[in-house]
Parts: sequence; structure tokens; C-alpha cells
Amino acid sequence: MPGAASTTVKGINVITLLWSDGNTLIPTGFRIYNAPKDGLTKNDHFASMLKTAKTRGFSVSYVLFESWYSSLENLKLVREYR
Repeated sequence: MPGAASTTVKGINVITLLWSDGNTLIPTGFRIYNAPKDGLTKNDHFASMLKTAKTRGFSVSYVLFESWYSSLENLKLVREYR
């Protein structure tokens, strides 16, 4: 992953899902992104966390995410949960 000096930086790539009522932020899930080891994409992790949050009873009015996670499948999943 490129760092500020345009070199590779070793670290942990964590993907986090937060729920908010506008005032409070509650982390509801996280995943470690390591595609070479588990074969899962960031889009796979996004969908998995969203599905898990729904099964745990979190309601959804809006979903805000980086465009990195905007696969067609994820956009359809978000629309389905509205």
C-alpha cells in the first residue's frame, strides 16, 4: 500500500462498519483485509458486515461508504436494505 513517501508501507488493513444515530457512533463489525490469505475482496467484506448488522437488528436509513465498495452487488444490497 503506498505511503506518504510513495513507498510500500507494511500494516494491517482493517475495514470497519459503524452505526450512528447522528450523535453516537457504534462499531458493529470489522474485518481484516488480507486477500492473498483468505481470497476475499473489500467488497466481499462490506457485504458480509452489512448482512451481519441486519441480522443483529440494526436499522438502516442511510449507508455511507467509500466508492471503493460500490460494486453493483453491494449497491443492490444497500437498496434492498432500505
